[in-house]
Amino acid sequence: MSAMSDRDNNVRVLSAPPSARDSMLGGLQSLRRRASVPLVLPDTVLQLDRQRLEPRRIAAYAKLCGFSPDQGVPATFPHMLGFPLHMALLLEPAFPYPLIGLVHLANTIRQHEALRAGETLDVAVRFGEPLHHDKGQAFTVLTEMRRGGDTVWESGSTYLRLGVRQAEGQPVPPPPVGPQPLAVAGRWRQPRSIGPRYAAVSGDRNPIHTSRLGARLLGFRSPIAHGMWMLAKSAAALLPETPVRTAEIEVAFRAPAFLPGSALLLATQRQTGTLFELRNGRAEQLHLRGLLRAEAA
Repeated sequence: MSAMSDRDNNVRVLSAPPSARDSMLGGLQSLRRRASVPLVLPDTVLQLDRQRLEPRRIAAYAKLCGFSPDQGVPATFPHMLGFPLHMALLLEPAFPYPLIGLVHLANTIRQHEALRAGETLDVAVRFGEPLHHDKGQAFTVLTEMRRGGDTVWESGSTYLRLGVRQAEGQPVPPPPVGPQPLAVAGRWRQPRSIGPRYAAVSGDRNPIHTSRLGARLLGFRSPIAHGMWMLAKSAAALLPETPVRTAEIEVAFRAPAFLPGSALLLATQRQTGTLFELRNGRAEQLHLRGLLRAEAA
């Protein structure tokens, strides 16, 4: 991840975040797209200034994901501000793939300074370089959040378009090291309602998470949990019980978690940070593997 100054000439400043309705309609319309060869990703930067870390929304998100009030603004929360811009970027006319059917492979978060509820941040997103994957073409959406010109939070969300032959770019980075001897760090139920509830908080209303019919139409036997909810739920259990100044979270998403179900969080401390896995309740199925480092404020 890097600063976006190299593409400042292509910045488009938005007056408001795109609505969930517009994203859903755009997603359906994008089904008509046909990929270009060779792959060319738009060099547009979408920017939205003075986005508020709204205390009520933070509280609702924190409660749903398992963060305590003592932990302050969750390090995963800024993804909520960036997600509408992700959708807008993926719906750019020059983006070659349909929005529906993209697979969220991995996510990396870096928080550089403590976040404060009520403050405003400037948000910008752009595409990274194409990445090669054995099952198709991958790419990363980069998000940067600035306070007074300084980057305080950034992330990279890696997506996969299945079935693309002769994918371009460097190989997708490998997941955090594993497996390792891990100890139980948490258990929880994942009810069917968590899909619609997280969609309401996050704005991510993908029907594979919220609808039995929508999930089946897209090849799943039942709705699946949002990957970013599972990441946040895991981070809530592993981050310090006080606000953090800096944090780094790397996660690779593996098999989907069908709803309803149960989850088992496993973790161990290494010199490089806390290695963790989220599995189903019987520990047979790996849903995600990650590495977390944090420094208390």
